[in-house]
Amino acid sequence: MSHKPFFSSVTLSASRRVLIFTFAFLIFLSLSCKKYVYDNPVDANVKLPAPTNVTATLSADTAVILTWSYVKKYLPQVQFAIEQKIDNGNFTLVANTEKGKTTFIHHFAFSTTKTYQYRVRAIADKNKGQYSQFSSSIQISFSPPKNLTAIFLADTAVNLQWRDSSSFETVFLIEQSTDSVHFLLVDSTLANTDSLILKGNFLANQLYYFRVRAKSKNNQSGFTNVVSKSFSFPQPTELTVNFPTDSTVSLQWSDSNNFETGFEIEESTNGITYQLKDSVGANITTKKLNGIFYTTQTMYYRVRAKSKNNFSGYVATNGRVNFPPPSNLTAAFLTDTSVQLQWRDSSNFETGFLIEQKDDNNAFQTVDSTNANTITKIVSGVFLTSHIYTFRVRAKSKNNLSGYSTEIAKPFIFPPPYYLSAYFNSTFDTIKLSWQDTCSFETGFEIEESINDSNNFSLIDTVSANVITATISGTFDTSSTYYFRVRAKSTNNASSFSNIANTRYISTFFDIAMVSVQGGTFQMGSSDYTPIHSVTLSNFLIGKYEVTYKQWNNVRDWGNNVEKGYTDLPSGRKGYNGDSTHPVTEVSWYDIMKWCNALSQKNGRTPVYYTNSSFTTVYKTGNTDVQNTWVNWNANGFRLPTEAEWEYAARGGIHASDNYTYSGSNDVNTVAWYSSNSGSNTHLGGTKQANQLGIYDMSGNVWEWCWDWYGSYSSSSQTNPQGPTSGSDRVLRGGSFNYNDDYCRVANRNNNTPVNRTYNYGFRLARTN
Repeated sequence: MSHKPFFSSVTLSASRRVLIFTFAFLIFLSLSCKKYVYDNPVDANVKLPAPTNVTATLSADTAVILTWSYVKKYLPQVQFAIEQKIDNGNFTLVANTEKGKTTFIHHFAFSTTKTYQYRVRAIADKNKGQYSQFSSSIQISFSPPKNLTAIFLADTAVNLQWRDSSSFETVFLIEQSTDSVHFLLVDSTLANTDSLILKGNFLANQLYYFRVRAKSKNNQSGFTNVVSKSFSFPQPTELTVNFPTDSTVSLQWSDSNNFETGFEIEESTNGITYQLKDSVGANITTKKLNGIFYTTQTMYYRVRAKSKNNFSGYVATNGRVNFPPPSNLTAAFLTDTSVQLQWRDSSNFETGFLIEQKDDNNAFQTVDSTNANTITKIVSGVFLTSHIYTFRVRAKSKNNLSGYSTEIAKPFIFPPPYYLSAYFNSTFDTIKLSWQDTCSFETGFEIEESINDSNNFSLIDTVSANVITATISGTFDTSSTYYFRVRAKSTNNASSFSNIANTRYISTFFDIAMVSVQGGTFQMGSSDYTPIHSVTLSNFLIGKYEVTYKQWNNVRDWGNNVEKGYTDLPSGRKGYNGDSTHPVTEVSWYDIMKWCNALSQKNGRTPVYYTNSSFTTVYKTGNTDVQNTWVNWNANGFRLPTEAEWEYAARGGIHASDNYTYSGSNDVNTVAWYSSNSGSNTHLGGTKQANQLGIYDMSGNVWEWCWDWYGSYSSSSQTNPQGPTSGSDRVLRGGSFNYNDDYCRVANRNNNTPVNRTYNYGFRLARTN
């Protein structure tokens, strides 16, 4: 059946036809200006274009992300078919997407051994578009771990470390081998780890091989590098051995690792065959062992570490007991029946000490013993002055004897009495002896006498122990000199004799014994009293002895009345711890000036000292500084020596060229009482050796006042000098019983104010010839 057009069956007016035509034309224009819209996608006649820019990105071995591009006008109306091709196979449909989606995640078990490609096409119902180009081929890359290292922490653990090279593994597999060929799976870790402490039982010096690979749900990576490591079990070091005693040994070593379970200690007597002696736990580096050890036997020790599965090598050392002998042995005889030995204990494990002694060249014998930790012993015996005794000491212990101390040889010395003095007490029928006792074990003293002979002595008396004085009574000849000596005695011995002391009766007549000194020239001064200068002196007389207390007081008693006028003279002092025969002390320079005038007048001589230069007033009282011009130097009365006269006489006058250090000798003990021999006492004058002129005690006993003011020496030559014309101090010479030997030198000078009265200041007289 044929159809006719719509317009053919309807008759229209011309105006209506125009209107219709116009409307139709407008519609046509309108349609001709509008863009065509595809609104019938299922139309099989429409060819859907192929997607473009297809990419496939692998995010893991279980998923690949697909993306593509498509024409926007078709996109809302189409879905896409995803097809996959494996290796050289055919494409197969994987999935259809939702409409309008241009991405797709394909979850799949991808294998690292296969290659994958994808293609995409649009689908609108039954209208299937063209295929896209193939995606690039993709293949799973499963990088193996890298940089594997291995460090043994112990023989039960090794620390493995590596670098993770992938992001989708699920686990790491650890394999181990002892031959680098046959590996066994020994452990595994979780994903994203890079280390593992592998437990096991590892043997020392065995080489172990390790490798690691990653594993995912579907794949396994290749292996890391193979790392080889041998387990090292370092031996202890620095083993030392010390024997605190001869029954204990102390071992100490350094621990060289931190995984041992303990240490084994072995001992040997020959360094070849060892026996296990003891063991200690881990981290202990000392051990004391008990035993019996000898100073003659070297002991050998070695130590090794042990663990659950291994033993380390040994560290070895050796040593022997050191039993040091006592040292610093000294011997001091206490008596002739006892000697005190003292030593230093050099060990701490002795049980005692053995003391041996020999006489002269005889063999040693054990004479005594002590307990441990004793360092002194008083040994009893009979010791004779004619023998030399040698001692030695050694320590003993339960098992050993030490060596000997140094031998000490000691002669038995029985010290004689010292500083014997003899003098007439106060009357002509008694002589007093005194001495210094120098030992503590005498049973008494023997006193011997000789008359006018210092060689042939005979025993005249004995006294008990610790007695240091004796009074000898008898009828004594005033023209004789009496010599005495003393020695100590004990049960077994007698000491040598003391010094020989002599005495004779000294008259108390006021014309005191004087020595004539021939004038001459000498060099006055010394290297410490300068300048040394030349002095020439005329003849003069000087006292043979220092003025005694008895002489002083006889003159004082004569002058101490209104008629005589010497009313302020002091009584003085009997030396120091002496009697009336000792030098007078505690008299001032002023006192002596007045006493000299009194002595002169009592003996019918012209006084020397005045209170004016016209010599009209004799100096008798008060403290007057007598000037040089107030002295009648030509008078025949008594005076003090000038300092130059004193030194010239002390040097021996015309014998001054002998240049003795002390007055009459270079040996101070022969001519002087001073601090080392006086017993802290003054002594009777004349009991020491005289000088070349027969003058006594110009060195020592008491300081002696001189005339001169104290001042500096002049370097010019002088004749009969009288010292400075003024000053504040007067000169003192000679030293004293309580000063050391340096002050007893003939050139030594001292000074003090003329008003001073001191227990060790005295004087001797002079006269113009």
